[in-house]
Amino acid sequence: MRARRGVVLGSVVFAAMAAACDSTAPARGTQLYGVITEKGEVPNPPMDVKVRVWRAANPAAQEAARMLTDSAGSFAVDLADVEPPELDSVRVTATRYDCEGDRVAGATVRRADIAGARSVAMPRINLNFELTRPYIVNGVAICSAIPRRTATLQLDDMARLAIWIDDMSDSVRGRWRANHSASIGDDFGYFSGRQTVDGAVTTLHLRLRPSGSSSCPGLDLVIPTLGDGSAEMGVATLSGGSSCSLPDGPIRFFEGASLPELEPALPT
Repeated sequence: MRARRGVVLGSVVFAAMAAACDSTAPARGTQLYGVITEKGEVPNPPMDVKVRVWRAANPAAQEAARMLTDSAGSFAVDLADVEPPELDSVRVTATRYDCEGDRVAGATVRRADIAGARSVAMPRINLNFELTRPYIVNGVAICSAIPRRTATLQLDDMARLAIWIDDMSDSVRGRWRANHSASIGDDFGYFSGRQTVDGAVTTLHLRLRPSGSSSCPGLDLVIPTLGDGSAEMGVATLSGGSSCSLPDGPIRFFEGASLPELEPALPT
């Protein structure tokens, strides 16, 4: 399984390992790898991972790497200029963003556990959902946190996308609002779409249209259920966001919209 590539940060130079276990590339320093889960499952969307190291001769921590979990929830990195005898301890943290804030979990390995090893396996890190996963039902209000990252995986903007489903009779209609932490004006408006059923999976196909003057031409949002026959929402897919200051890709909604509505509800 190929590991996520990391990003060079600060004075600690590192290279991503080609694989967590079967890489044939020669390691230049201490190899670090591990697995992160969310409620016991592979994180989807990927989770932000940060690595900090302490050297034996330096009490100050150094941020060594930032990366995203791969398709198996794994991460791996070669701390290229940290030789095994120099390494005192390593701290790895995983962060999931939602509309109520940041959820962080981590693990630490110390010198006594490392013992000069060239390859260090981190304990498994698991985060649990703190917010309620929503269901596709009429009247539900949901919200998704959507991070936008720089090339070095620093946060450039944290957006919140809120959805209010007002009507699911012959079509699916409602309201939406996107709010940003960066100095970007809100986009908001109405949406319409359809509901399809394929076996045990029900999917909403929504077109989000902005109200008033906006540089955002609109967004396409696809929200499937988990596929177990229930109406519980799975991982959604957002597209068309590049013109609306939102990255395309997978997003996860949770119950409750922490943003106030800017448009009146549609009549049912």
